Amino acid sequence: ASPRVCDALDRLDVRYVLVGPESFWSDDSRRSLYAGLAVAGRPGFTEVAHEGRASLWRVTACDDGAGATTASS
Repeated sequence: ASPRVCDALDRLDVRYVLVGPESFWSDDSRRSLYAGLAVAGRPGFTEVAHEGRASLWRVTACDDGAGATTASS
């Protein structure tokens, strides 16, 4: 993963991605411009739970040894 992406995820404390068929902002006209994330089968994500068509994925792309930056690097 890009060090810039890992830094942003760390700064925003993002560790998981929720994927599902529902739109959380159904009244936002911009939602049609964003298809969402397709993480299934992609490197850097591990599925940790699913219920129906929704799934929760842990972001592993920035784990130690997988492109993460540290204070010493």
